[in-house]
Amino acid sequence: MVNTLNALTHCASNGLDFGRIFRSQFVLSERNDIEIPEWQTKQIGAWRFQHCPDLPVSELCAADGTNVGYVAGIAVDPQGQVVDRPQILQSSPDDVAFWDDVERYVIGLAGRYVVLALHGPTPRLFTDPVADYGVVYDPESRLIASSLTLALQRPIHPNPIFPWAEIREAKKQYSLGHTRDFYVKRLLGNHYLGLHDFRARRFWPREDSDLETRPMEQTDAIVDAIHARLSQNIRALLTIGNCILPLSGGRDSRCLLGAAMEDIHKAQFIFSWRFHKQSGLDTETAARICARLGLEHREFKFQKASFEDRQRFFLANGYATFGPEVKTLAIHEQIPENLTILRGNIMGILRATNWARQREGELNIDHGVKRLRIYGAGVTDRPFQLWHHAFLEWHETLPPQGKNKVHDLAWLDITLPHTQGARWHGFPQHFYMNPFCDRQLLALSMQLPLELRRNDEAYKALLDRTIPDLKDIPFV
Repeated sequence: MVNTLNALTHCASNGLDFGRIFRSQFVLSERNDIEIPEWQTKQIGAWRFQHCPDLPVSELCAADGTNVGYVAGIAVDPQGQVVDRPQILQSSPDDVAFWDDVERYVIGLAGRYVVLALHGPTPRLFTDPVADYGVVYDPESRLIASSLTLALQRPIHPNPIFPWAEIREAKKQYSLGHTRDFYVKRLLGNHYLGLHDFRARRFWPREDSDLETRPMEQTDAIVDAIHARLSQNIRALLTIGNCILPLSGGRDSRCLLGAAMEDIHKAQFIFSWRFHKQSGLDTETAARICARLGLEHREFKFQKASFEDRQRFFLANGYATFGPEVKTLAIHEQIPENLTILRGNIMGILRATNWARQREGELNIDHGVKRLRIYGAGVTDRPFQLWHHAFLEWHETLPPQGKNKVHDLAWLDITLPHTQGARWHGFPQHFYMNPFCDRQLLALSMQLPLELRRNDEAYKALLDRTIPDLKDIPFV
């Protein structure tokens, strides 16, 4: 008997194109009776990895040549090479240091990816730093997938803690591992899922991770290191040949442009979205920047999203997010398909996004919970104490130096996976990713003093190293 996934059943019942909606997604299970038309199947031991053929997948091999798993998604290695061939670890599965070797390999990657290490009695699934490539799992059925309906062979069991009506009305946003289904959990950033017991465990920061804040006189060297690594990442990605770069009037995208300048001609094009007044200002500023640099700039204008657009979006990302992006769905359809879109969202760590007036080494738990963005902007009753226990459980997983950076790591581990990471599967026509999604870059950013980050001085220093001639063009 073939067991049909919820996603397949829904698509068949509603006349939807499963292959297009779930492009670049996957299912991992121990089941031999799940068939997914036109997807590829790879097997190691009891584990079957089924994935869309458009999802980039490379073998992960032990030192003795044994195929122990896969790297899925788009990743850049520490040497600045895109992962597109078998990856060789330094140890073999029987070595005592094997899992330490696997963790160090994962920690060295940048990009939007998952690493499946499936060999042996304690197989594991690892995420990129902010779970930008979203992963959900059902401990009861032992199904793991990139989005909710791919992890279910039954109807959704409503989550009473996060009622769908409140999500749909933007009164709440999923957080702390919750999904629309009460039993299916979202894997947090910097945690791996132990496939033998379906428990999530932290693997970064490690006890030896350097997150210590440096004095101001050392910050130039840190900014130099950030620039070198970011430039290496984005220039490696541009070699793929299908990258495009959105440019706004903000700092993140301008920093990406600056880091890519030596190879920016390899991008297919630079573009802006125009869908409201602010984005109109963004578009005009981006066009001015491109004219100054002699680069082609394209503009894509707002179109109203249809019911079908919204239906496909929610199904593809597992009903994970309901925010402003829903209004912009149709504008994405104007961009040619099968492109890699380079975003700079994660660079927000350079402006101490989550800190406000907090100090390192102190835990203001109400502030920490508030910054999870569980409650919508228009909600006046926000009982943050309801989430204290779950937040403290997460906090206890941090090593000492991580507790000093608690608000940075809450943003990376919890907030971004439930917002940005959950969202991207809803845009299957493209592969969205962040060159700053890199634990080395994130660690370097956390070494910068808060006062420097809060004043946008880190951005200014990066831009001074790359495109200083744009200083007269203001940010919007």
